[in-house]
Amino acid sequence: MKRLLTLALACVLVLSLAACDSAKEPETTAPSVPETTAPATQPTYPQVENPVTFFSLSMGENYENIRSITVFANEDGTVHVEYVGDVKKVGDMDASVFHGITEALAQTGLAELNGQDAWGEGEANGSMYIDFADGTSLACGFGGTLPEAYVEGYNTMDAFFQELTNSLPVYVPQPMVQGQVDETLLAEMNTILSGIPNADGYVISHVEKDDYFAFTLGLSSDEGVDTAANCAPMMMTTAYSLSLVKLAEGADAEAVCADFAANVDWMKWVCVAPTDAIVATKDNMVLCLIAADELFEITSAGVNAAGWTVVETLENPNA
Repeated sequence: MKRLLTLALACVLVLSLAACDSAKEPETTAPSVPETTAPATQPTYPQVENPVTFFSLSMGENYENIRSITVFANEDGTVHVEYVGDVKKVGDMDASVFHGITEALAQTGLAELNGQDAWGEGEANGSMYIDFADGTSLACGFGGTLPEAYVEGYNTMDAFFQELTNSLPVYVPQPMVQGQVDETLLAEMNTILSGIPNADGYVISHVEKDDYFAFTLGLSSDEGVDTAANCAPMMMTTAYSLSLVKLAEGADAEAVCADFAANVDWMKWVCVAPTDAIVATKDNMVLCLIAADELFEITSAGVNAAGWTVVETLENPNA
């Protein structure tokens, strides 16, 4: 089991099926990843023969404290760099970075560990997977005890990447945004969600006014609603939904609140269940939060801190 957890860190793309999410909800298109910006001044490196084309390295003293470095090519010819050390740095850089990585790698003994696969007791872990332009690769994995050569090699590459990413801002997890979300609703969402853990595992979506509009929001109809946005988790099974609507001019806010409260679907998720829900208002907006336990507490605290007035508090009758 430990071995599988460690090797999973070497993957860039992980396919996750949220099999327990509601089968009743209509499909939506995948959210776009926010663009990353390369620093105004970044290092460039001279070309070398047979450069690295993919780089993944990780090391941890346990499975809760893992450092990692991942670099892969983007379709536009740049490279995507993700460094996780004391802080996290993420950005897109010039393709010459691959050549610099190749030179730095040659100063380590990591290549000599190619093919080694050793696992023992303990949570210390390390994994390496590196591809080169000529189609060759380096790979190794360790658990329990890490060879000194691996630790020294990782630290050498870590120092290289600290310098490489020095001008990148510290990564701040934020929900992804899908569609043309109303600016006011997006600002309210971001304020409310600022305290939730793993915020980049959520997506804020514009809700199109189609046949699924009311259902997606948890309403019986779209009467009185001008535009709307919804926040939900991505690629994980979590009982969580945050819907915000902006009311049409002259709409009855109390009626929309009552509609939200009357139509909370406590069985929306198949194998997880929310514990609580609230309906709240602010200016010409109405909000409905459905969530469980700590996530409910954190988000509802964000709702209050953002100046919303809670008009309905509900508990799951099936709990």
